[in-house]
Amino acid sequence: MEHVKTHEELCIKIRLEESKCNGQTYLIISDTFLLKPYEIVHNLLSKGITKKNQIILAGQHKYGMDELAFLKRNNIQFVPSHKILHNTIPKCDTVVIDTNCLDYAVLRNNNPGGLQLNELQKIVPLHKKMYVLGNDKEYSLLTLHLNV
Repeated sequence: MEHVKTHEELCIKIRLEESKCNGQTYLIISDTFLLKPYEIVHNLLSKGITKKNQIILAGQHKYGMDELAFLKRNNIQFVPSHKILHNTIPKCDTVVIDTNCLDYAVLRNNNPGGLQLNELQKIVPLHKKMYVLGNDKEYSLLTLHLNV
């Protein structure tokens, strides 16, 4: 599990991965779709680093109709947070965990409705390559509780 602090740093790491092995699939777990100009999904697509079919978004519990329309229009896979709990996650090469996906009970600066650490624990053992997007404290919390 590798720590990244910014969307730009993560974008650089994924660009490097793609240069070594083109066509990887990325499961991005976050509370939103990360489609704003400074966010990772927007950057991966707008800079041509990945194709739409290489991205799987999961864990979202805050989104609008326009975002859902964008995903549908662009055939981007989306796994709502409740489906993660039933292990219905598509196979992927790399997992990105945005610490914003965690519930308020886990990280007080997050919103209610996110994932608990035990729910995230079900996903972690299934994947070898992982990035955690968040600050040092959040990364330490995840590595401590996820036993990685």
